[in-house]
Amino acid sequence: MRKYYSTNPSELRHIDQLELSYLSTTNRNPIQEYTKDTFLYRMVNRVLRQKNIQFMFLFAFFLRDLYQQLKREHEKFLRKQLKNSKVTVYRGQIMSKAEIEKLKDSIGNMVTSSFMSTTFDPAMSEIYLGTSMPDDELQSILFEIELNLAEKSFPYADISTISWFPSESETLLMPGLEFKMTDNSIYYSVERKIWLAKLELVSDTIEKEDDRMLEGFGERRKMRYYIDLLMETLTDFCSATASLIETVFNQLMELFPREKWILAVKMSCLAQYNIDRNFNYTLALPNWDEALKYWLEYQDDEELNANIAIGRIYYDIGIIYYFHIKHTGNARENFDLSIKYYQIAIKKGLTSSEEISIYEYLHEMYGKKLLISAIETNNHADEHEMKEIQCMIIKYLELQLE
Repeated sequence: MRKYYSTNPSELRHIDQLELSYLSTTNRNPIQEYTKDTFLYRMVNRVLRQKNIQFMFLFAFFLRDLYQQLKREHEKFLRKQLKNSKVTVYRGQIMSKAEIEKLKDSIGNMVTSSFMSTTFDPAMSEIYLGTSMPDDELQSILFEIELNLAEKSFPYADISTISWFPSESETLLMPGLEFKMTDNSIYYSVERKIWLAKLELVSDTIEKEDDRMLEGFGERRKMRYYIDLLMETLTDFCSATASLIETVFNQLMELFPREKWILAVKMSCLAQYNIDRNFNYTLALPNWDEALKYWLEYQDDEELNANIAIGRIYYDIGIIYYFHIKHTGNARENFDLSIKYYQIAIKKGLTSSEEISIYEYLHEMYGKKLLISAIETNNHADEHEMKEIQCMIIKYLELQLE
């Protein structure tokens, strides 16, 4: 961070102050630090908007503290608003004409990508707005945001009592909040010479589903679930580089040094990278071998249920041998190991999505085993064995469909 602001003495002083007043104390007030007029809120929101994962980890400690404090304030806020079902907050903003057009095209649901500062006072939100004509390059827009207090969502709260600027009556909204917009939600007011946009908070169905699925699981099990989601994001959607994967998981290890299984997820992520980006199947195999070494140390950890990950790795290795190396014997051996660990995992408790996924893999692997048996015996496989495999194929197909 010092390197980034090396030519800005003012921001370097703010970094010094942050280290002295925030990092060196246990009595932290992240909301107050965020609301100060420094590099912090600007950089945090830029990183979130750009989805810059490497920089996110630089702020990981702060984002964690800010989320936890905002969550506590959210609970207090809801208790104070027991008589109200909804509240309305406002935000004035200057946007480019192109951004206005993009917003007009966002009919349906939109999700915020950064923190959003709002106020209960509409006059306060218009102080710095000014007016604009529809053809001006910069446009003034006033957001009127209806918060349905009954909807489950990421936290938001009135922070006026702990903000650096208490007179602004600020309500801070967490990134990830989902809002509904209709055809009539945004329009230009000729009388006021500003754009008006009406947003309505909707329930966070993803978080609600995650909470439902993870109900009853311990904190480490939940953490494994979300780190698995991070791996999927890096490999499926982010086109992550090997360097980024290393950075992300090394930072996670700094945050959770006792959870060595995170290194197993890292090696699986690198294996997937070698397949998806480099088409290097043989290089992926040592990555998975390394991942297995870590996971097998947690085989008896009831909370983590490492058998899910072990089963998946043996499945992935089996697929490589089956489709790419063309070694049916090694493919069958790895499929058998995958089946073994998946069946153990099922007995130890799964989320609904994990359960469906495992049934799909088991159905697929028994299908592959049937083909392998037919190939290796030239269609003269043991009839009893073939019937057993066929029964398992039907069983896991039915379980998928339940």
